[in-house]
Amino acid sequence: MKIVLINIMFYFILITSCVNNKVISLSESNIWKSDTIACLGERRTIYCQILKQSTNFFGKTEKEIIQDLGKPNILKYTLDSCKKYYYFVEKGVQCLYSQKSKYNSMDVEVLYILFNKKNKVIDIRGMKP
Repeated sequence: MKIVLINIMFYFILITSCVNNKVISLSESNIWKSDTIACLGERRTIYCQILKQSTNFFGKTEKEIIQDLGKPNILKYTLDSCKKYYYFVEKGVQCLYSQKSKYNSMDVEVLYILFNKKNKVIDIRGMKP
């Protein structure tokens, strides 16, 4: 009986460790990253999917987020030094400027991601101006 339980536990651990924890596919990730400041209109569908699965992002590391979505369009810090990432979702004034420093405001809808001090996602949502 013990051997059967050990085998069951072993297979359960093996199966669950092989589950892909990707929330968005590689092709969606590439599409998102190729539309770097949302001027091509490619991010909206992926954004909606991300919001529907937002709880699956909780606990992901900053490195995993950058791997999936690329570097944020805007990076800010909370008063207690936690990082806040903002990704543009739609075409807006950021498309008029070629220099990143010129589009440091959020005049369009954005994807907002908040990290804790351990650089793990604790909040993700859409924000409109």
